[in-house]
Amino acid sequence: MQRKEFVVTPEAWLSRGEASVAGEGVQLSVFGGIPGERARVRVISERPHQVRSRWIGPAGPRHPDRVPVACDRWASCGRCSLLHLSPEGARGARQAIWGSAFAGAPVPVAGAGAPLPGSDVLHALTLVAGRSDIGRARLGVEGMTGVVAIPECPVVIPALRALMGTAAHAMIAQRLRPVGTPGGSFLGLAARAALTGPDMVATLAFTRAVPFARAYAEALIAEVPQLAGVVAHWSESRPARGLVPPGAEVSVLEGRPWLEETVGDAAGTLRVRVGAADPWHATRGALDAHLAAVEALGVGPGDTPVDLGCGVGLRTLLLARRAGWALGIDHETHGLARARASATADGSRALFLGLGEGESAVTHPEVVSRVEGRRPHVLLDTGTRGLDPDTRALLRRWNPRRVVLIGTNPRALANDAAAALEGGGLKLAGVALHDADPHTPHGVGRVVLESTDATAATRRAPRRTLVR
Repeated sequence: MQRKEFVVTPEAWLSRGEASVAGEGVQLSVFGGIPGERARVRVISERPHQVRSRWIGPAGPRHPDRVPVACDRWASCGRCSLLHLSPEGARGARQAIWGSAFAGAPVPVAGAGAPLPGSDVLHALTLVAGRSDIGRARLGVEGMTGVVAIPECPVVIPALRALMGTAAHAMIAQRLRPVGTPGGSFLGLAARAALTGPDMVATLAFTRAVPFARAYAEALIAEVPQLAGVVAHWSESRPARGLVPPGAEVSVLEGRPWLEETVGDAAGTLRVRVGAADPWHATRGALDAHLAAVEALGVGPGDTPVDLGCGVGLRTLLLARRAGWALGIDHETHGLARARASATADGSRALFLGLGEGESAVTHPEVVSRVEGRRPHVLLDTGTRGLDPDTRALLRRWNPRRVVLIGTNPRALANDAAAALEGGGLKLAGVALHDADPHTPHGVGRVVLESTDATAATRRAPRRTLVR
């Protein structure tokens, strides 16, 4: 079959880091392309309204931001879609993508300054179990051509590269069968290395409890000295995103199920427990973005801070230090358990609430009793998908003094900000972008909304209950 090749000049960036060319009813995306650079491309897939292609060479002068790609799996993996750009070029692409999403905003998207040394490497990795072209079991990433092994990935720390190789070989030696094969139940593993220490932890994901998981965990710990612990999660249904769905059963196989991150701020040092599959930061840049969001919320003694999507509780604990008390809310129960343990160890006056399936913070009695009428300061983590209608409704119902939205999806974050402003009583005070994920278009955006209502709270801040 003859492959389609032609010459194009991309015009703009797409949110996933590909360059694009607009046509009549059809969009052409170019993986590895750069807007303004004339290039030869090869079609890799065709759909009614979009054709995807791959850059295969220049058709004129090379763009000054183009650099050699330091990865032989770049095109098949597809994760690091900006790996062909210099650091300055990648930052410019991210700024263009986020600037486009907020094009109608009355304030520009501000950059957050140069990234810190060492912030361009990943400290977390998710590998899925699958099969190679010849039918052998394989552990890798879900790439553009199926499950792609990346044993020499240049954007992860060396300890994770070593764990990848060990995990792949042990998977074959232990005869773990990937989901989708006869008798297969292994989904993959999530591994995390501390940003502030040497430890690593790993989570194995299965569709059912299996007796051979412990032998696999023992093999990993025996070969990787930095691995502090391995846990297994299992759930009958495969999650739509990630490896571990909320509510999955968990079993500690070897060691401890968490590592400890040490984070410093103006009030001193804070230690936070983090599991391999918990919502946490893969780079130092992402962590710094969330620390900056806490500062932007501007809470002080007597305020009522609320952290929606609190994860393992870092932001909530920092807010509690500033205000004397804070409320963290999330649906993810495993992360909340570690948040409570961190709060107890810190002596923090923070409260963490978990929302069950179908529960909403709008009607949760504990949330209502502690927040409504107090004009809270609200920090909202919108994640990659944006806010659901119930959460957006909170901003109208609570009449907050200040809101800080943080998220990694520029279009979703822009839509959430617009929806909050439509409710009335809030004005846009600033938009900022932090570089958070190396060689990708993904950053952490921050939107600050301030109240135009000077009305005082009708109720005092909640009692400062010490977490036990």
